[in-house]
Amino acid sequence: MPKQSSLLFAVLKSICLFAALPIYVTPSALGAQNHRDPVHPTTACTTQKNVNESINISSSQILCGNWAADNFAAGEKLINITASHLTLECAKNFTFEANESLGTVANPTVAIYLEGVENVTIKNCQAHGFRYGVFALNSKNIKIINNDFSKNYHDPAAGWVQDKFQGGGIRFERIEKGQISKNILAENWNGIELRHSNAIIVANNLADNCSNTGITLVNSHYNTIKKNDFSWAVRGPAKPTYKNMGDLEKFLAQDALKALKFKASWYVVDTKDSAGIILDYGSSHNKVIDNDFSFGGDGIFVRSVIGACAENNYFSGNDTTYSPHNAIESWCDGNTFENNDASYSHYGVWLGGSDNTVVKGNKINHNIVDGISIQIAEGRHNTIVGNEITHNGRVGVLLTGREYQAWHELSRIGSKLANSSDILVLDNSFAKNGVYDAFVTSTRSAYFINNTTDQKKLNIMIGHEAENIFVSDESFRFDEAPEATPQDKSNADIAALNQDHIADAQLKTSRTSITVGESTYIKVNVSNGDEIKKIEWVIQENKDYFGQVSMPKAIYHDDSLEKTSLNIKFLKSGIYDINVFVLTNSGAKTFSREIFVKAERALRVNDMIGSCPLFDFKCSVKIEKDTKRSALPGYMVSTNTAYAMRAIFYVEPAQILEKNVLEFFVRAHNVNGKWQSTQPPLVLHFDNGQKIIVTPSYNWLPVVQESPKHVKVDLNNSAIWSLSAELPTSDLIAIEFPLDTFGWEPYSVVLGGFSVSGD
Repeated sequence: MPKQSSLLFAVLKSICLFAALPIYVTPSALGAQNHRDPVHPTTACTTQKNVNESINISSSQILCGNWAADNFAAGEKLINITASHLTLECAKNFTFEANESLGTVANPTVAIYLEGVENVTIKNCQAHGFRYGVFALNSKNIKIINNDFSKNYHDPAAGWVQDKFQGGGIRFERIEKGQISKNILAENWNGIELRHSNAIIVANNLADNCSNTGITLVNSHYNTIKKNDFSWAVRGPAKPTYKNMGDLEKFLAQDALKALKFKASWYVVDTKDSAGIILDYGSSHNKVIDNDFSFGGDGIFVRSVIGACAENNYFSGNDTTYSPHNAIESWCDGNTFENNDASYSHYGVWLGGSDNTVVKGNKINHNIVDGISIQIAEGRHNTIVGNEITHNGRVGVLLTGREYQAWHELSRIGSKLANSSDILVLDNSFAKNGVYDAFVTSTRSAYFINNTTDQKKLNIMIGHEAENIFVSDESFRFDEAPEATPQDKSNADIAALNQDHIADAQLKTSRTSITVGESTYIKVNVSNGDEIKKIEWVIQENKDYFGQVSMPKAIYHDDSLEKTSLNIKFLKSGIYDINVFVLTNSGAKTFSREIFVKAERALRVNDMIGSCPLFDFKCSVKIEKDTKRSALPGYMVSTNTAYAMRAIFYVEPAQILEKNVLEFFVRAHNVNGKWQSTQPPLVLHFDNGQKIIVTPSYNWLPVVQESPKHVKVDLNNSAIWSLSAELPTSDLIAIEFPLDTFGWEPYSVVLGGFSVSGD
């Protein structure tokens, strides 16, 4: 296309895009439209005008008038609820007002505080100008209903502070069960913070125009976040402030260059990791349903900035449109994104670093760069099914282990190589994507099945380092599922199962932890009556990053129809992925199993001891079998304190020599950029009382990812592992791991699978 035509097309595209912008309405207007007026009591109430010290409340109260805290001491609580089983209610027009300075980072003053209580309800109150409207700590069954805690701590000019700045509307910390509903929480730093809190229902709140997040989850689990307005959680770009859609349309129609200028000022600006919702520090099993995250720095951001990755959460029916960056961004494993709208953003769905993720039934249209982009970090065992992927500026679905930022040419080969493998792209609808519907490089085993397109066939580019890429042709069709009737439950179950053509198949494994030379048996079972059209087996090393110029070869590959089972023996220790793809007449499915292979001589653990720094009487170190990843033969070592801890594993006595290699598996997460910067040594204990310190030349603990890692301590390689003395001839009886958290707590690391290789 000539340059002039390209420019005209870009201008017209901008006009079409921004003509669809929602109207920006002030929080006060939204509050009037979307929230019922509080039902205030008419009975006698407590009145107080000026408050200079905390007021303790130990019984149900009704508060009247305007309570001012202009002379209130910084760091105090205006209301301190000290008893359980009570209701704090506010009369009509009641307000807590604080001096503006009390809401700053230096002065964390709280309007309503409660700690160590249960069955407390706060309703119909207003508080503005504080660090927090409500701060609830170490309590149970707390309900915050129909309040206005808008315009508390708020800093739209803050930089990249992540979670160092905290404050806003409502903070729940270590709360078990509760409800936050029908509150106005607009124009705060964070509208809502859930920290170490579980089983909270957050519903029908208005928390728009916050400068960091609408809601933040930190180490919080099994919460339900439903039907809230968390839009415009962004700082950095200028916001459009048109009074109505007609004014916006006139503006765009009058001057297309202005539309382009606005586009440039909105997309790709630095929004400092603000987002409609952030899940961090291992937050898991949360349900996030039918919320408005539009116009957020990101719409949804699932990450591991301040702690472990947030895994196994469910997101459905959310509006994540018009993000300057990513409508949905996830670095973490096991999350499901279903029936969301991830359109009109810079990227639609960004999944670099995500494994075992499901992207199903979403609208992913009109994004500036890619609809779905899996790049830079690992992306394994993901399922992309039944999405509408149209009108994206560059690529509909981009799969790669390398890096392709928006400014990169698709012909480049980046220097770093992550593990991109075992991906199913099924039943999606592609149309009018800018360069390609799908783009695949540096990926092993990707399957494009039964996708539709506005062209004769899927416009897919299969580039360098792309292995085992299967694309069904336009004539391929699945058999129709049997029609379900109310009287035929089995048919109804089959119809529900096959509505997205996920095959009814299972993968069974005899053992996932074995020793070199031992075998494990793996078998694929499909539903009775299904015919296998294609089956493919791939075995490769389990690594997040390959760390080399080109993709390593697969250890095993077979795509014949003859093998529905494998009896496989590994001749080398390590961690392996066994990936299987099955295509039947009714559906498709991918499977994966991690296999942990120990060296020839396994070291049996007889006892374990954890210890703390001397004279730290509050410290505890706990060692227990790891339950998070049962396939990893390991023990979780955790501490409740900062800095040093030790874990000693007493093993069955074994003689080791300098020509031996000591091996083990480890899983950890770096929640502090400084910890373990001195490469943690190992201490070997022998039955003659001698201790040998083994110091590595590199950081053997996983620095970023939580994926398990195989560590080999070569006792004969002094360039990598230096010994404080020669190894004695007596037996090894214990392995000690001095672990320094460098000031971060709580902290845990999983160690296990101890074995010895060599003569």
